[in-house]
Amino acid sequence: MPAHFEGELSQDAVVHALRGIFLGRLTGLLHFARAEERLSLRFVFGQVVSASSGAVSTRLGQILVRIGLLESDDLELALSKARDAERALGPVLVETGLVRREHVQEALRLQVREVLLTALFWGAGSFRFEPDEGAMGAREEISLRLPTAQILFEVVGAMTDEDAVRKALGDVERSVAAVKDPPVRIERVTLSPGDGYVVSTGSIPGGVHSGDQGASVYAFFSVPDLDAALARVRELGGEGRWLEDSEDSVTEFGRFALCKDDQGSGFGLHQPPPG
Repeated sequence: MPAHFEGELSQDAVVHALRGIFLGRLTGLLHFARAEERLSLRFVFGQVVSASSGAVSTRLGQILVRIGLLESDDLELALSKARDAERALGPVLVETGLVRREHVQEALRLQVREVLLTALFWGAGSFRFEPDEGAMGAREEISLRLPTAQILFEVVGAMTDEDAVRKALGDVERSVAAVKDPPVRIERVTLSPGDGYVVSTGSIPGGVHSGDQGASVYAFFSVPDLDAALARVRELGGEGRWLEDSEDSVTEFGRFALCKDDQGSGFGLHQPPPG
């Protein structure tokens, strides 16, 4: 994808633009326009760092006031300091101690989500990405970076155009595999139970388990007989244990086991429910 690009607005175009910026690690502004309405997202090395909107309700400070994390008088004081220093509001709020860093990040996530979902459902308009290499200093970039992969996942989940969703997912037959140079080394993405099946293992039926919070992502392999598969794992020098669940859950979702191979690498086994 070229550093500068633009086009007509659609659900497919929004996801394509976000993915291109993320994977290309681009820095700059992504603008959305419809008639007199304007929305923007700022990226630094492919990561979302801020959003802007003409609507007062979707401005960062107003979101913090709305959710009870900032007083209106304190917002005016912080806005004045940010204007005088020609800086973004978020880092100023953190440095002055008015709002905790994680609360600013949550408000930013809400702001970015509102901007993206608004653009996603406009149905008409245009978008334009403008590279802007020196627009934001290191302090702003590092302190307020957002999990772009999670945002992409949420956007795809909100899409109503089935063809656009299929396009956004890409080749569903491709296998999950390690990459030599990932866009991010560590970035948590929270999956719902149903989301796990979006990521497939190609020719081997499987998915991604979304179980324990904070746990590593597991590749789950579908097997016809969990007991036999576990016995084979142990026979080959690995280890494994069943995940105990209620009878109703087993009937609906099947049986699961967490395993390690003889090198200590984790994976899972899944026996689908009958029928």
